[in-house]
Order: sequence, then structure tokens, then C-alpha cells
Amino acid sequence: MADSTNPTDGAASCERLDSWKEIAAYLKRTERTARRWEKTEALPVCRHTHAKRDSVYAYRADLDAWSRARRTGPVAEGSSANPESKDRRNKRLAIGGASAGAIAIAAIILSQAGVRDIGPEPFKIVPLTSYSGYERYSSFSPDGSKVAFSWKGDGSDTFHIYTKTIGRDVPVQRTHSAADDLSPAWSPDGRFIAFLRSRPDERADLVLIPASVGPEQRLTSIFRPDSAPSSLILFGHDVAWTPDSKSLIVPGGVSAEQPFGLLLVSIETGTIRNLLSSAPKSGLYLAPSVSPDGRHLAFVRRTDFTVSEIWVNTLLRDFTPHGEARRLTYENRLTTSPVWGNADEILFLSGELGAEASLYRLSISDPGKPRAMPSLGEGAAFLSLYQPLGEPFMVRSRLAYTRAIKDHNIWRIESDAPDALFGPPRLFITSTRTDFNPQFSPDGSRIAFESTRSGSMEIWVANSDGSTEMQLTHFGGPLTGAARWSPDSQQIVFNSRLGGQADLYVISAKGGEPRRLTDDTSNEDLPSWSSDGRWVYFHSDRNGSSQVWKMPITGEQEPIQVTHAGALAALESLDGNFVYYSKGKALGPATLWRASTDVAKRDETQVLESLADWSTFNVVAHGIYFIPYPQAEAKSSINFLSFADGKTRRIADIEKPVSVGLGVSRDGLVILYTQVDRDDNDLMLASR
Repeated sequence: MADSTNPTDGAASCERLDSWKEIAAYLKRTERTARRWEKTEALPVCRHTHAKRDSVYAYRADLDAWSRARRTGPVAEGSSANPESKDRRNKRLAIGGASAGAIAIAAIILSQAGVRDIGPEPFKIVPLTSYSGYERYSSFSPDGSKVAFSWKGDGSDTFHIYTKTIGRDVPVQRTHSAADDLSPAWSPDGRFIAFLRSRPDERADLVLIPASVGPEQRLTSIFRPDSAPSSLILFGHDVAWTPDSKSLIVPGGVSAEQPFGLLLVSIETGTIRNLLSSAPKSGLYLAPSVSPDGRHLAFVRRTDFTVSEIWVNTLLRDFTPHGEARRLTYENRLTTSPVWGNADEILFLSGELGAEASLYRLSISDPGKPRAMPSLGEGAAFLSLYQPLGEPFMVRSRLAYTRAIKDHNIWRIESDAPDALFGPPRLFITSTRTDFNPQFSPDGSRIAFESTRSGSMEIWVANSDGSTEMQLTHFGGPLTGAARWSPDSQQIVFNSRLGGQADLYVISAKGGEPRRLTDDTSNEDLPSWSSDGRWVYFHSDRNGSSQVWKMPITGEQEPIQVTHAGALAALESLDGNFVYYSKGKALGPATLWRASTDVAKRDETQVLESLADWSTFNVVAHGIYFIPYPQAEAKSSINFLSFADGKTRRIADIEKPVSVGLGVSRDGLVILYTQVDRDDNDLMLASR
């Protein structure tokens, strides 16, 4: 947790633990484990702002709540596994609210109305839109009769804001900018629609338009350095209104020098106030959502591009955060898109990257077990809820969401000779699920790749002709990937989040039990082998920044830092003299750099200006194959940088967008890549 100086009374002080030693003893664990849990599982520990970093304290009640949430998984909607009866819970809520005045009493009434179990009955789901192109970010009008949304139609280069009456087919275009207009949010009083307009300088304009007709108004500009990953992984809506319709909450920064956090923007003056700022290594704060009574702010805390959780912070009357933010979910995967069902309950989505996200509901006053709700089907993202005031949850409610369906497949191109042209691409490895990141074994006999065809992301292998596909890992949930072959083609190193944080594992190419290589509190991922098979390179944030390290495969000595100015994934040259590594945004754009394998030299030199993402390069004896980041609406392509003359030539055009991975045979005659063959976005409407 962030630094805290919250006052406590005498009774509360009796329940406080005032050191790591006391906290560890209360949890019946070592101090090292308690410290690790604070980092990897958000153990609710507070720090004194006036003291050194290790001057900590924690409350027994907070630790007890955290322990209960950690022990218990999601419960199916309608299950009787809830350890506390609804009558007792409602009674406790009513007693707790009696001393808080009329506003709190009103909140409890809303909360009790929403606590009613809606049972396992499936939703009635119908298309809200089915236009060509991409529709995202639906937002209901206050009476639930209309939606605002972003749409990029076929033949259009940009998203525009549209409004639509539910039940009618004709949408009304409200913006005509040359830039993307995203994440519209209808004001609670029904007068305005706010949205973000993208800019090329890592900033975004916050814009307001009348809900009916009238000119737009630019409120302010905010710094948005994370636009690429946020648009590719759908964390939730980026614009939220306060219940009084006077202010907006958006993720971003006032400037590049200021911490990325959550900002409060006045619609009357455009002034910006920092609400929450993310501390170093604490992740990004995204997808804000304010409770109907204005007392709580829920948001997504994204620790990397594959893991995010829901947090909540109490708000004062002027929407200033009060106390510390509390972690609500412990899913250790992509948990996204919080929306409020009432003043006490949130709905959210949670699932592995590339797999189906499930819908849950959770009380903020008694978090415990998230309750699994009926399925929304494949590709659910960007929740939006219309909940009539005072009505029981999902009786007359409407739940809108984006159904984002992507189909990743592995494609293959071949050439007869090193200088000959490559033939046309052909579909090589495919399924109804995600298949990506193909990698040839050094002896050319087999291929490793990643797939969700078993229900979760796992490592698979196949023969070099694509036959005899076999699942190699069986973790059954935690994100597992980034497979790389050993030089003798007998082992595969990869990363998985089995223990919460990302760690490295090695497994026989024939199958069997994986062996864990790392067990630190930091994240270690994106591994590869040295050319002699003695070392494993990997990406880590262990020193507070994103760098490449290496460690002996035997684990006999401590890891050695290789890069010092930022890095992602590394591959050593076949002669063992250099290590090539990607740098930039994990999901692109990225660049390619080179350093000597003699780490004492610390010579880091840029090689390529553009990569599609962290993974889209492959080093062979005579050069580097790579896929650059596509410009605007240009096609992707495979290119080759020759070591002999330093020249780059275009190998092949790719008709559709690419995704993770670029596999090349040792002789450079066969290339495998991942193509996104289907990418559909429609708006759906769920009701009872």
C-alpha cells in the first residue's frame, strides 16, 4: 500500500501491528514472505511518511480480510457457499450506516436492494450494434434509452462518437475529427457526453459535446503514455463522471514528468486535480468508476500487460480520496472493467490473456468471494450498466458490453534458396482458439508455440510440418508463454505466473514436470538461451526498471545485469559475441538494440528503429529477420537486415495485422509468424 498517516483512536491502535516482525508473526510466516506478499499479492501494509521505508504497520482486521480473500476463489452465482447470511449482512450494513447520516442511509437502501440474489438464470443477450468495422465503449443515457459509443467503420481510419436509440438501427454521428474519439461517457444529468481524443504526441484531449446538438468544447489535455497497450488490452472505460455531473475522472498525467494516476477535471473551468498517483513499480491506474452515491472510486491497477486487479478508494464530499486504496480482487490475471451495480457492489470481468473473461460481482463492504455471474460469452469487454435507482439489481437493468473476437493463427512462408523470393503465405497452425509465438527448434525438427485451445494459455509443440501437436505444459490457468528452445533442441525455457509473479521454468521437450528456475518477489519473464546453452537471458524488474539479465541454467550463481538503459526480450547471436534485445512498449512500437555479451563493456547500440512488439525479431547466422511496427494503415511486412552489407530488404507483405512471435529456421528458408485473421468488435445488450 502507499504511504499513510491515517490517524487512529486508542481501540484501533490496540489492533495495530507495528513492524514487519509483528506482521509476519501474526500471519505465521517469515518476514521475507510477508514482504513478498506485500509486493506480489498486495498485503495491506501501511508506511509512515515521516519515517524510513521499512517503518511499517498494519491492522489485524485488514490482514484478516486479505487472508479470507486470498484463501477463497470465486463462487458461482446462486451458490449457498456464502459463509454469512444475507439477513445478517444487511443487518450489519444497516447498523453501520445509522451513524453516518441521511446520505449513508440512502446508500444502504440502495445496497440492500442490490444484494438480492439474481440466481443462475442466463442473460438474454442480443446485439446492440452489428455494423461493419469496430464498435466499442458503450455508455447509457441516464434513462437507459440510448447509448453513446465509438465506431470505426470499414473504410474509416478513425473512431468517431455516435449515439443510438436502443431498438433502432440508425446511429447518429456526433464527431468528425481526423483523430480517434474514444471512451464516451454520458453525464448523469443527461446534458453532456465526454470523451478522449487521441493525439500523436502521447497526449489526449478531454472533450465535451452536448447530448443533443451543439459545438464541442475541449476541456484540457492530459499525458497518456500507455495508449498502445490500453487500446490492445481492453481494461475498461477511461472517462468517468462524478454523480453531480460537475467533474470527470480520467487516467493520465498532467505532464510527462508527473506520475501517471487518476485525475479529477472540472467541466466548468477545465482545472485538473491529482486524485491518485501511482507509486514507482505499483503499476498504472486505469478504468475509473465512481459509485452512485459518490462515496467510492473503483479502478483497475495494471501491474503489467497481462495482470490487473480491481482496487477501491473511499472519497470525501469533494471527491478527495480518504485513506488508502484497498485491493478488492486477487485473481492474478486480467481483471478489468469495474462498474457499479449499487452503492456497495461492483461488477467486473476477469480472465487470462487470450482466454474468455468471466463476469463477477463483489461487495466492497464485505469483499470475500467474488460471485460468478451468468456468462456473457466469448470476448466480453468494456462493461456499461444502466441500473434504475432503488431497483433490485438486474430486474430492470441493462448491461452493455463490447464483444471483441480475435482469431490468432500461425502462418508460414518458404523460399528455395537464401537469395530467392519467398512463396505466398499459407495457413500453418490453426484452431478455434488463440495460437501464436511459433519458434523452430535449432535442429529444425519441431516447433514450439502457445495456444489457449485447452482453455488456458499453455506451451504446445508440433513437428516442423505442423503435425502431431502436443500440449507440453498443464498449469491450467496462470498465464504461461514465451517459449524458447535450448541449443540442443532437448529443453524449452518459458515463463509462468503460477506463483503470482512471473517466474522462469524449464521443461523437457518430450514433456514431464517443469523445473522452476526463479522464485524472487520480482517478475522474471521473456527468457532465451545463450548459444552455448549455459545461460538463460531474461527480462526482469528486480532493480526497479525493465532490464535484461542472465543467469546460469544450473542456478549456481546470482543473475547478472546485461542492460542498463531499458530492455524487453533478448536473443544471443549464434557466435556468442552479442545479445540483441527489444526495447520500448511490450505491445509496440519497439526498437532493436545490441550489446556485447561481455557485460563489463556496457555498450548498448541501436540496430533497428522499429519492431511491431517485443517479440517480432529473430537472429540467424547471416542477419536479422524482423517485423516493423506498421505506419498508419500500411500493411505489415517481414524484413531482413543483412550482417554482410548492413542493408535491409523486404521479404514479404502481410495482409492482416500481426501478433506475438516470429520463428525462423536456422537456414532462413522457412519463416513462421502470427496473423490476426479475425478481429470483430460489436456491442451487445444483456438483460433479464
